[in-house]
Amino acid sequence: MQSTDSPSIDADPAATSFSHSSRVNEALVAAAQATESHRYSRKTRVNYKGHVERVLKYASELEDPGWKTAFIAISMHTPTVLLAFIASKCSQSGYSFKTAEGIRSALKQYFEVTFGCQGDTWHCDEHNNWSGNPVFEATFNNYYRSLKNRDGRSGVSKQSLAASYSDMVRLMEHLQDRRTIEKMTEGL
Repeated sequence: MQSTDSPSIDADPAATSFSHSSRVNEALVAAAQATESHRYSRKTRVNYKGHVERVLKYASELEDPGWKTAFIAISMHTPTVLLAFIASKCSQSGYSFKTAEGIRSALKQYFEVTFGCQGDTWHCDEHNNWSGNPVFEATFNNYYRSLKNRDGRSGVSKQSLAASYSDMVRLMEHLQDRRTIEKMTEGL
């Protein structure tokens, strides 16, 4: 008795090939749907969408025609306008490196999905023949790294410090003090 998973010797090769390619296509569609649904969290997708909308609006308000379309059609202007947008946010408006990181990640993904940009390099000639992804352009990358260094050297921690043992002892003594307990339990 033959397994139902394997074709019989007398089976039509074209029909067998079709059923296998159909199963492969179904599996590829399922993989694409799973990737789309689960690659980025809902919050990340919402944040990325907001960054892309803001950068598209920024570019559309520029005067130079090449700059206006920098994110609609990739060109030699794309990394320059991306740099100008992030500089306007981080160097002029005071946003942190985390903002630049979010914008860069959103645009990297936007370029990958919208234009098929791949890899971790960028090249564009004077005829706008490009390869790679604009977020990896050298001048932009240097500015991006400088923002990272700027925020790392500022000396102001963006996170809380861990409590020391002596701080914890003082806190416990305070919480166990009769007056603190009376004050905290008033009105209960």
